[in-house]
Amino acid sequence: MKRILLVAVGLMICLASMFACGKADAVPDVPEQPGEQMPQRLLFAENGEAKFQVVYDKTASISDKNLAQRVANALSQATGITFVQKAAGAYSEAAAAAYEILIGSVDRPEAEAAMGELREDGAYIIRVSGRKIVIAGKSDDARKAAVEYFITTYVNGHTDIDAKLEYRGVWTDPTKNSDGTTIPNATNKTQRVIYKIVGQVELSMMIYRPNAVGEDEKTPLLIVFPGGGWRAADISSFAGYNAEAAYLKERGWTIAVAEYRLRSDSGNTDYPELASDCSLAGMISDCMDAVRYLVKYADVLGVDTDAICTGGHSAGGLLALMTALGDPNDFTQHSNLTDFTFTIAAATAKSGPTDCNADAMRKSYVPLIFPSGFTADDLTKCSPISYVSADMCPVLIGYGENDQIFTPSSQWEAFGAKCDAAGATQCRLIAQKNVDHSTTTNAAITNAIQSFLMQQVGE
Repeated sequence: MKRILLVAVGLMICLASMFACGKADAVPDVPEQPGEQMPQRLLFAENGEAKFQVVYDKTASISDKNLAQRVANALSQATGITFVQKAAGAYSEAAAAAYEILIGSVDRPEAEAAMGELREDGAYIIRVSGRKIVIAGKSDDARKAAVEYFITTYVNGHTDIDAKLEYRGVWTDPTKNSDGTTIPNATNKTQRVIYKIVGQVELSMMIYRPNAVGEDEKTPLLIVFPGGGWRAADISSFAGYNAEAAYLKERGWTIAVAEYRLRSDSGNTDYPELASDCSLAGMISDCMDAVRYLVKYADVLGVDTDAICTGGHSAGGLLALMTALGDPNDFTQHSNLTDFTFTIAAATAKSGPTDCNADAMRKSYVPLIFPSGFTADDLTKCSPISYVSADMCPVLIGYGENDQIFTPSSQWEAFGAKCDAAGATQCRLIAQKNVDHSTTTNAAITNAIQSFLMQQVGE
């Protein structure tokens, strides 16, 4: 019996020793461990010291570092105590136990979990998870929005935060519509906007506003469509209307220059971003939508919708005429612009073809701009001459009688003859002897267009 008692006592001593050894080597409790009783609210500072550190990842961008500094400064201002921001060290037991405000993709499971939940480009999360406050956003702009919301809602005027807080938001670009097109700025004198997106093709427009315009004053507008044989659409300048644009802008006009889709198989190597499989009808649709966009934002841009005029050289000239004369119902309208209608006050063109049925067009360009084949109706629908009528808007076309691109010049003469027959007395043709297709800098045509446009809008 004594032997049994001794064995039992020995076992008890060993068990006690093992328990003691295990207790000495135990890992200290941290908030993330199960069973910890967290308070309902977490103090930002305690006993006169900052409780949290603001942490960004060691590979963070300048933007995220600045956001961390922004949060630290806001907390310092709200509490009167200095908060610091720093790069995150490697994840460890000490890091797990620390009170941290995590900005963006930080090497912490709480931040990684939040980032993994974000789907939309502008999505962000503000979440309290144990001893961590996570501020995560899908993009730089989303994180900026999250930080501003965090500071405004949870820092300013506060000394603590709900320990179970979770807020989800979505940042939206104030300069963009939901379809990705641009909301123009009311104060910028020069701006580039995206006015339409077709598939992967973004169509842009440059807008130049006059310098001296009253706050509520509405200006006439000239929209120019670049030429280039349907292979180019350069909007970096005034597309052959340089003199006219400078003259009109000085007199209080707004000038816009809009690009349009180009043929992808037309030798277009300089503008691959505009390449598509559209026909001439699609290009006309783009130009009409460019005007609809300007009508949509007429109040923002200070544009008089009763004084919108068009212009263009060569291929752009045809588009300018079609935008003014064509039936909008015959051409596809962008779904976000269908509510906006327009009337063109006057149309101008330099060496712009007027008839897709003309020999020069049929031989050189019709196969290019109607790649899937065409019917007589297709050519008629896309020809300015088809829309001549007594009540059409005023039109001025300048051309060179020695034009080698669209020869012979009889198509313009035919356009003028049809205007005369229809009683369209507001149609003018300016023919220049010994001048070829390069009419962009012809002084007589330039002066005629300037006077014509000023006259048509009552200037």
